[in-house]
Amino acid sequence: MIYLHPLERANISGRAQLRPAIDDAEGHTIAYRVTVSDDKKTVTFLGTQQAGQPRYRLTYVRLDIGRMSVILEMAPPNQQDLFKKIVEGIVRKV
Repeated sequence: MIYLHPLERANISGRAQLRPAIDDAEGHTIAYRVTVSDDKKTVTFLGTQQAGQPRYRLTYVRLDIGRMSVILEMAPPNQQDLFKKIVEGIVRKV
């Protein structure tokens, strides 16, 4: 599920922010923050930190028209900024 969420009052840009959340098969909900690179070719979903839980980062990079790389990384609960790659691949539009 991805929805638009008003930015915090401290940010006066007035724009909405994407706030995706993924529900897995085990009943966990993982909330993410989304960033887009300046060149608009990379979108990164960074899981919010939760005590005692691993943290995830999902990155999409546009390679060319119809192709992109996807990288899923995980950080352990006690080192939530130390990401290690779980899986990586290239997808293409058919």
